Amino acid sequence: MRFTRFMTAVALTGVALVSALGAASTASAAGSTSSNPAAVTAALGFNVNGPWTDNGVARPVITVAANQVIIDMSYAHRPNGVGTVLDASSIVVRFPDADTYIGTFLSPTVLRWNNGAQWQKVYTGAPVIGLDTTWTNGITRHHISHVNGFLTVDMSELHRPNGAGYVVNASTIRVTFPGQGTITGTLQLPGIIKWSNNTQWHEWIDQTPGNPNCLLPRGTFC
Repeated sequence: MRFTRFMTAVALTGVALVSALGAASTASAAGSTSSNPAAVTAALGFNVNGPWTDNGVARPVITVAANQVIIDMSYAHRPNGVGTVLDASSIVVRFPDADTYIGTFLSPTVLRWNNGAQWQKVYTGAPVIGLDTTWTNGITRHHISHVNGFLTVDMSELHRPNGAGYVVNASTIRVTFPGQGTITGTLQLPGIIKWSNNTQWHEWIDQTPGNPNCLLPRGTFC
């Protein structure tokens, strides 16, 4: 996916760029020379390391160490973005094939760039129910692939493009279906996804006679 679709370019140039980089350098220097932890004003107050996304399609990985920022863009076969921490809630990053941007963390899991683009941190822990299986609304079936917090929803049974999404937290997912919009799913035991568009999916169990799953409580009609 082209960078222009992911972050519409708004350049930081002249005084704005010099000021941003100058502030970052000053803060970094203060952190490296002072023995007083309170003087390290540039350090972020939370852990931002890990995968981020716009709507589940883009998959950059942010790493912050010693106030230095690296954004791995290899998912799009692009060079890494490199920058530094500006203060307790913002970073400045130069993308070699695009431009330089300032990002502000609205929360530990939401990053807004100065061009209006917004990223969401992807939850990589275990969700309350297993997602990597086949689901049904009682009429059609859809397989969800879950890899490192990212989701792909197979919509081939409806002859529609696959949905792309991500795990927000242990009990919430968000999926964008091309031409249909983005919806949020709430995960519930034993195997239910309640979508924000008032639909509901259940884990599909193969009820073919002789299938071991027929011995499960949900397979009583085998």
